Amino acid sequence: MLGEIPTILVDFLTIALTSISGFYVYRQSGKYHPELKTLLILVHLFFGGVIVLEILRNFLSGSNFMFYYTVGGTSFVLWDVELLTIVACLIYIRPLTSGVKSSISFILRHKLVGPTFVLATALIGATNLYLVILKPYSVITDHNLFGVPVQSAIMSRTLLLLLVSVLGMFAAFPSLLFIAARSKTRNNQARGALLLLPILWCVIGLDLVIVNGYILSQGLDAVAVGYLLAAIMFGLSARLFRRTSLLSSFFEPTIIFDGLGPSFPFTRRAGMQGPMLAGNYLLEVDSSTHYEKYVKDLAVELISNGYLLFVFTPKASRVYCALSKMRDARFYVMTSTTSYPCSTDQANEMLVPEDDPTILLDTLRNTIGSVSSSGVAIIFDNLSDIILAEGFENSYKFIRRANEILSEDKIIAAFLATQGAHEERISNLIQNLFQNHLTLDSLGVQVKRLFESPFFGELGPLEASISQPTRSSSKSSSS
Repeated sequence: MLGEIPTILVDFLTIALTSISGFYVYRQSGKYHPELKTLLILVHLFFGGVIVLEILRNFLSGSNFMFYYTVGGTSFVLWDVELLTIVACLIYIRPLTSGVKSSISFILRHKLVGPTFVLATALIGATNLYLVILKPYSVITDHNLFGVPVQSAIMSRTLLLLLVSVLGMFAAFPSLLFIAARSKTRNNQARGALLLLPILWCVIGLDLVIVNGYILSQGLDAVAVGYLLAAIMFGLSARLFRRTSLLSSFFEPTIIFDGLGPSFPFTRRAGMQGPMLAGNYLLEVDSSTHYEKYVKDLAVELISNGYLLFVFTPKASRVYCALSKMRDARFYVMTSTTSYPCSTDQANEMLVPEDDPTILLDTLRNTIGSVSSSGVAIIFDNLSDIILAEGFENSYKFIRRANEILSEDKIIAAFLATQGAHEERISNLIQNLFQNHLTLDSLGVQVKRLFESPFFGELGPLEASISQPTRSSSKSSSS
């Protein structure tokens, strides 16, 4: 019994390190892709199951237990590989949709990642079935590193070859996806984690294959030490997950202006010193002009200054056509063909019902709650469509509640409305809901009212429009 104490201590140290790593994953914040946290917690639970079986091996024996020990423990490891593969695919693709079922469905539809994911899953599944059905191992009585007699499972060459193939697949597919995903975030800690995590997990896989497979087949049972090394790798990953916003940071803006730095095409058109200040903006657009080019300038400015941009717009809109090629813009496509949010075949798009203000507000709220560290920008196209479809009273409540949701720091929200689409009284009431009011028309970007506005140079035409409000804005103030 005394000889078993070192083995048991090693096993309990292993499960303690794994638990600490799992606890830090559990503490991760952010509502965007909450299934990632669930998947990573399952990874730790399955590995914890492997360690529990290893602890029981010190006290139990017999063919029945060795079946559960060998098949159960190896299956847990294979399931971990599958879960980490799903995590890697989601972090690389970054779909707007969330939830395990919808996310896997999106992965399967992805033109590049989907077929490889299917092949990887097939390899993992075939290896697992081969293990369960054929039981390609033999049980012997051996001594571990501490001299304690234990029963060990010697795997067949075919099973070892399959496990090595799974390890090679993990190194060639999900690990490379993690590394490739580094280019999609500007957060240095996230970039470091996306490089280190696949390395740690590959070391764990290599460790288990060598110790549980090759070394054990040579008559040396060092399984407990092998699991301890794996737990140390989990401990290193725990250091990465100490920052509770790490998972959310994997989805922060892509660097598409690398080397150019921040740009200010929109604010400079308006005569303002960039960058734009946080707040809500009403952009009244003249539909007879090419106002969408100014909206594109706004999108470029927001993204280049580190904002994570979400665009609410119908697919037939001129705004969608102008922004759809920007790979950093994420779209909530408003449509009458759905009654609930659902994914499309594009990673950066999700369908939302255009005629349900409650769902639109929930989508806004969840979007803001999903981002923990970056600034968030919203472009909403178009308030006039909602007013004409839902009536002014309901639309007024929607706009007011939307502005309440978007009133946090580091949020810029720009709502488009069509000039001349409403009575003057309605236009004034809408303008009163916004801190900032600009127009996009044949004269360019004109400032009507800003909550706080530093300008270039001396007083000019644009500045004069603030010091001498228009008749419309004067009535708006008096109302």
